[in-house]
Amino acid sequence: FEAEFIHDVRINGNYARDGGGGMSIPHGLDLDIRGFGFLMQGNGTLGDGGAILAEVDSDVLTIMPGRRVAGSLGTFVGNEARNGGAIALRPAANPVGGDTSVLLGSGNLDDPQVFFGNRAHERGGAVYIDRPTFSGVPLGDTEVCASNVSFEENDAAHGGSAVMATGRSATFLSSSNCGVEQPRCTHISCNHYAGHKARLDDGQPSTDGSLFMAQTSARIVLDRPRIANNSVPLLFRVLRGISADPSTIAVDTALIYKNDGRAIASNVGCDPADSCQFRLDASTVVANTLSERVFFNSVSKFILLESIIDQPGLPLFISPEPEQSGLAHVLYTSSHQSNVPTVRYGEPGFMNAAAMDYRLSGNSQAIDNLPADGTSNIDFIGRDRNVDIPGRPNGLGPRDLGAVETQLWEVGVPDVIFRNGFD
Repeated sequence: FEAEFIHDVRINGNYARDGGGGMSIPHGLDLDIRGFGFLMQGNGTLGDGGAILAEVDSDVLTIMPGRRVAGSLGTFVGNEARNGGAIALRPAANPVGGDTSVLLGSGNLDDPQVFFGNRAHERGGAVYIDRPTFSGVPLGDTEVCASNVSFEENDAAHGGSAVMATGRSATFLSSSNCGVEQPRCTHISCNHYAGHKARLDDGQPSTDGSLFMAQTSARIVLDRPRIANNSVPLLFRVLRGISADPSTIAVDTALIYKNDGRAIASNVGCDPADSCQFRLDASTVVANTLSERVFFNSVSKFILLESIIDQPGLPLFISPEPEQSGLAHVLYTSSHQSNVPTVRYGEPGFMNAAAMDYRLSGNSQAIDNLPADGTSNIDFIGRDRNVDIPGRPNGLGPRDLGAVETQLWEVGVPDVIFRNGFD
C-alpha cells in the first residue's frame, strides 16, 4: 500500500493518545510526500511521534516537499510527544526483517525542510529512531537520511533534542552521507542545528539532555553541520554499545560555536573496550560557554583529528589521553598536556572571531599544517581542501586544520593558474 501527498497539505492540531498525533503509519505502508506546501503543526500524543509514528519493517518513507507552506516556520512545527516530538520510528509488531529507508529533505535546495519547535518529554525532540537488532526474529535496518534539512529550537528532556537513535540497526545520516540519489545541500542553512534546549516538564533545565544521542550500538553520522546557539548539557552523547559494534557518533567538517552547556561531547558511562565511539574530524570548535570541560572521555574510543579547539582555560579531557583514543593534528587553546607530536597549543588566528568569522587569517599557524591525505576533501563552505598557499613554508603539509580551508584570495595571493602559457 502506498500513500502519496501532492500539493498544499496541512495536518494541524490533532491529538492521538497512544501515538502518532498527526499520522500513524502501519507496517507495509510506503509514504511519499512531495509536491509543494506540506505542514504538520501543533499535533500531539502521550505516546511516540507527535506528528508521525511509523512502525517500520521493509518500508520506504519519503518526505520531500518542494517548498514550505507560505508563512510557516517549517514542515514540522510545534508537535509534541513522549519520544519523537515530530517523527518516531519503531519496529513493527510482527517484523519480517526487512530494511527501512527514510528520506527527509526538500525538492527545493533554496528552501530546506525545517523541524522547528518540536518537543519530546523524554527523547528525540525532532526525530526518534528505535531499531533493536533482535526482537524474537532478526530485524532489518532503519536508516534516516536528512539531506536538505534544518533543525531549529527543538527540545527533549533526556536526550537527543534534535535526534535520538537507539538500537544496533538504527542510523541517522546527514548531507552528502545520504547518497547520490538525493538532492545535496550546497549551503549551510540546510545542515543547521540551532536554538535547541533540554527542559523538564516543569520548565527547569535538564541535567542529562543532549543535542544528539546514540545508544545501544546506534549510529549518527554528520557531514558539514553548523551547530550553534544550543543550550543543552552535552551536544553529543554516546551510550551503551555492544563490544563488537559500538554506539557511534561521527562528526566531519563541523563548525561548532556559541553553544551553552557542560561539554561538547561525552562517552562516559560506556562499557570498556570499544562499546562507544565519538569521532570529530576536520572541525572548528570555538566560543562555546562550557561549565566543566571540552570533552568527557572514557576508556572507550574518543577520536579527535585535524581540528581546532578554541576554548581557553578549560580542560580538554576529563582524564589523560587513554591508549585507545586517537588524537592527532589538533590545535587547541584549552589547558591540556599532550605527548602527541602533532598536537599543538596556541591561538588559532581567526579572521574575525568577534564577528563570528572563523576563517583563518594569513598568519594563522593552522594554515598549511596538515598532510594532503587528510580525512576531509571538502571544507565547511564546500571548497577544495588541497589549497597550498604559495610562498608559505608548509608545517606538516599543504592543508589547513579546522573546518575552513584558506583560499588564495583570502591571503592576498594572486591567482597564477593561467600564467603557464594557457592565456
